[in-house]
Amino acid sequence: MRKLTLGVALLLGACGGSSDPVPETAGEEPVARIYQVARQCVAIRDADGRYVARNEQFYAANADSADDAARFFMQPTDLGSYMLLSGYERQAQQLMESATADGDAGSKVLLGITDPGGQLLDASGSLVGEVGVLVSAVGDILDLVLDPVGPLGSAVNELGHVLGSLGERVGEGNVSPTLAVVDQASDLAIWELAEPQDERFQLTSKATGLKLASNEGFLGLTEAGDLAPQTLFTFEPADGCAEYPEAGLNARLVDSRGPRTHWEGDPDAVYGWVDDHAHITAYEFIGGRVNYGSNFHRFGVDHAIGNCAVNHGPEGTLGILEMVTSTDAFGPHETVGWPTYNEWPRNDSLMHHQTYYRWIERAFLSGQKILVNHITHNEILCQVYPLKRNDCDVMKNVRLQAERTYELQDYIDAQHGGPGRGWFRVVESPAEARKVIADDKMAVVLGIELSKVLNCGEFLDQPECTRGDIRSRLDEVEDLGVRVIFPVHKFDNAFGGHLPHSGFGLGTFLTAGNLLETGHPLEVGNCPLDDNGDDEFSTGAREDLGGVVDALLATLEYTIQQVNPTSPSTEHLCNVRGLSDHGYYLLDELMRRGMLVDVDHMSRRAADAAITYMRGRGYPMISSHDWLGSETLLNALTDAGGFLGRFARGGRDQWVERLTGIAARYDDRPYFGGGIASDVNGIASLPRDPRDGAELSEGRIDYPFRSLDGRVEFDRQVTGDRVFDLYDGRGVAHYGLYPDYIEDTRRFGGPDAQRALDIFYRSAEAWLRMWEEAERIARIR
Repeated sequence: MRKLTLGVALLLGACGGSSDPVPETAGEEPVARIYQVARQCVAIRDADGRYVARNEQFYAANADSADDAARFFMQPTDLGSYMLLSGYERQAQQLMESATADGDAGSKVLLGITDPGGQLLDASGSLVGEVGVLVSAVGDILDLVLDPVGPLGSAVNELGHVLGSLGERVGEGNVSPTLAVVDQASDLAIWELAEPQDERFQLTSKATGLKLASNEGFLGLTEAGDLAPQTLFTFEPADGCAEYPEAGLNARLVDSRGPRTHWEGDPDAVYGWVDDHAHITAYEFIGGRVNYGSNFHRFGVDHAIGNCAVNHGPEGTLGILEMVTSTDAFGPHETVGWPTYNEWPRNDSLMHHQTYYRWIERAFLSGQKILVNHITHNEILCQVYPLKRNDCDVMKNVRLQAERTYELQDYIDAQHGGPGRGWFRVVESPAEARKVIADDKMAVVLGIELSKVLNCGEFLDQPECTRGDIRSRLDEVEDLGVRVIFPVHKFDNAFGGHLPHSGFGLGTFLTAGNLLETGHPLEVGNCPLDDNGDDEFSTGAREDLGGVVDALLATLEYTIQQVNPTSPSTEHLCNVRGLSDHGYYLLDELMRRGMLVDVDHMSRRAADAAITYMRGRGYPMISSHDWLGSETLLNALTDAGGFLGRFARGGRDQWVERLTGIAARYDDRPYFGGGIASDVNGIASLPRDPRDGAELSEGRIDYPFRSLDGRVEFDRQVTGDRVFDLYDGRGVAHYGLYPDYIEDTRRFGGPDAQRALDIFYRSAEAWLRMWEEAERIARIR
C-alpha cells in the first residue's frame, strides 16, 4: 500500500498540529534530522547526560532523568530554524483588548534571550538592535576551554562591555540580555539547528550567531566551534508538550489512500478543482499597508492574523480602503483578530487577509489541485495612498510577491519535515504540475494581474516602454516562475484599453486613478447593442469630429453615473481604446514562450482583437473570472479552446447555474472550464451565506461531513476561539470554508448540483489540458 504523504499523515490527526513521528514519503529521499524534529515533542540532554529543565526564570541542564526534564515543542520558523516552546497559556478574555498590534494574546514559555531594556525588539518581536551590540551585551556567555581542539571557545565580551545604542544602560547589569525563559515569540527566541555529529544537535541563536552550550549544568552562549562537546545536545522523543498555537484543519483522513488524485476509469486525468484567480500575497500590494494579515508568520498565527491596528489604525479609523470597499462602509471596526475574531474575517470584509496557509490547506484537502496566485498591484493607487511600507514600483512589487510565495512554500515545507515535503509546490510547467498532483500535493502557478504590467504604462497615448523592455522584463518574470499574464488590468496601458469598472465607490476611485496614470480621461462610446462582436470603433470615430463629440458625450454620461448611482445603467458604454501595436507584440512574445494569456479586464475592443489574433494561431487563452462584459467574447474564447472560470459569490442557485451554464459552451467535452475564481484578497467578496436566494432557505449542512471523494471528514473550522460557520452571517469568511460551501451545494443545490460539482471537479484537468495545448503550439511556432 502506498505510504501517506507527509501533508496527510502529519497534520490530519489533530486540529492544531501533531507531535507524531514524521514519516518518510514514498519515492522521496530521507531528509536531514534537523528537519524531522519539526512540530515534535522532545527532551534535551547535554553531553554529560544531564537533561535541560526550567524553573520560572531560567533553564539549566540539571535534571538527572527524563521525567524531570522540560518538554520542548519544536515550532519551525523556517527550514532548519525553530522556537523551543516549553509552555503556553492563553490570556483571560478581559485582557484581549490589550493584545499587541500583532495580536499575540497568549503567554508562551520559550528558550530565548531576554530584552530587559526594551531596546532590541519592536512591538512585533522583530530584532531592531544591532547584532554586534547584542552579542557584546549578552550577560551569560561561556568561556569554554576546548582541549584538544581549542582554543576555539572564548567569551565574546566581558559582561558590561557594550558598544552602540545600548550604551551604559546595559553596562549597569540589570538590563543585560541573558539566556532565560522568555514569554513572547521574537527573533531572540529563534534557534538554527545543525547536526555536526550523528544524533547530536547544535543550537545557534539566529540573532547572535552564538551557540547554546552547557558547562557543568549551566546553560549559556559561546563562540565555540562545531567540535566543542559542550555545544552538542541529544533530542529524545517525549510527550506532554504544550503545542504551539495554530489554526485548526478540523479534518480527519478516513481513507488510507489519502484524498483522490485521479478519476476512476480515466487514471491519467486529474480529479479536483482549480482556483484560477487568487491573490494569496496581496498583503504586499498597494504599499503593503492596505490588506492586513499574511498567509504565514514565523512567529505563528497570532502574528499572521492578529491585530489589524498596525495597518488600519485604532478602531480601524485609518482603514480607508476597508471603509470604501467593504459592506460596512465608512465606519470603524474592531481590530483584534486572534483569538476572538469577533468582526473579521468575513466574506465581505475586503482588507483583512483570508488565505492563512492552514485555511488554504483545508481547501486543498477538499480536492483543490491547482491554485493560481496572481501577483496584483497598482502603482498609482500606491502612490496616492498615504500609508505604505513597500516601494510602489511595479516590478519591485512583482519580485516581492514572488519571493513571498516561495517563502510560504519553504515555511510549509518546514512544518512538514523538510525541503520538498510540504503540500504547497510552485510549478512552472503542466508536466511538473501533474507530477506534484500525483504526489498528493497542490500545484501553485504564479501569474501577474497589474494595471501597469511590466512597467509598460502609457501617458497621453505614448507608451512608456520599448519592445526591448518588454522582452527583458518578460525574461525576468519568466525566471521568477510567472506563467500567466493579464495584458491589461483596471487602467489603460501601453498594450491596450481596459474594461471600465462601473458603479459608485470603487468605480469612481479607479476612473480617477486612470486619469492620473494616463494623463487623459477615460473615453467611452456606445458598445454594439446586439452584442455580435461588431467593432463600431474601427471606422475612425475618434478622428471624425462627430465621433469625437459622441465620445465626449458618452464619457460625460459614464462619469455622471460614477458619482450618481441613481442614474441610468451604463452597460452600453465601452472604452474606445483597443489593442495597441505593443499589445500585439506582447501576445507574440507570450505565445512564443508558451505563457498563458488572461484576456479579462481588456476593453471589449482590445479583447475582441486579442481573441481573434490568438485564435487564428490556434493558441488557447483564459477568462479566469469572466470579466469581459460580453457573452459573445466569452463564446469566442471557449470556441478557441480557452478556459472559462466563474465567480462564486452568491447563494446556492447562482453557483450551480454558473457551473452548469459553462457546459453549454463546450460541446459536451469531458474536460473544459468551470473552476472557481475566488479573487480572494483582490478587493472582491467571497461567497455569502449560501442560503441567500435559495428555495431551501433553512437548509444547513450537518457536521461532520465527508469530502466529495469520501476520503476526508471535516468538522467546523476553528481558529483561536472562533468557530466558523457558513450560516452566521459571514458566509465563506475565509478560504478554509470552501469545503463547507461545496458540501452545502451538494446537499441543497437542487437537481443540477451533482452535474455542477462533476464539472467543478474536472476543472483542474481542463486547466492543465489548456496549458499543455499552449505549450504544444509554442513548440511548433
